[in-house]
This record gives sequence, C-alpha cells and structure tokens, in this order.
Amino acid sequence: MLRLKKCILSSNDLKTIWIESGNVMNEGRFLRVINIVPIVMTWLMFIGILIFIILNAGDLQELNMLTIWVIGLIGVFIVALFGTYKIWQWIREGKL
Repeated sequence: MLRLKKCILSSNDLKTIWIESGNVMNEGRFLRVINIVPIVMTWLMFIGILIFIILNAGDLQELNMLTIWVIGLIGVFIVALFGTYKIWQWIREGKL
C-alpha cells in the first residue's frame, strides 16, 4: 500500500533536489531562473492590465472605476520595476 507523506519544500530543498538529480544546470543559473520568472509574470500582468484599461477606458469612466484601475496599474508597475531592479542588482553583485 502506498502511503504519501505531507511535506513542505523550501527553495533550498528544491535547489538541492534539482542539483542532486543530475541536472546539468549549475546553481547560479537555477537561482536566476527561479527569481526571474515571477518578475516576467509581473510584467505580463502589467501589460494585460494596461491593454484592459485601454480597451475599456470609456466604460470604466462611466462606472467611475477608471481611477481605481489606473492606480492599480501604477502599483503593479512599481512592483515590477522594483523587482527588476533588485534582480539586476543581484546579478551585477554576483549573488545570482
């Protein structure tokens, strides 16, 4: 009978499993990929919200929701920009 154990893996555990499983990717490249993927997703979310606002600006204005959406868009932009800068600094300093 197969018994499954409940476990929570941290990023260090995943890194160890990835490296020990014989993968060719070195540790630095793995860390870059793990840290860059959420930033790329944040930029895609920013672009998606921007397109939504542009396509529906008239209707959002009628419902008095355009300001809220624009403030949200600015928030996502700041998060994406800060994350990109942080990753860029880590790569430049050799941490990633």
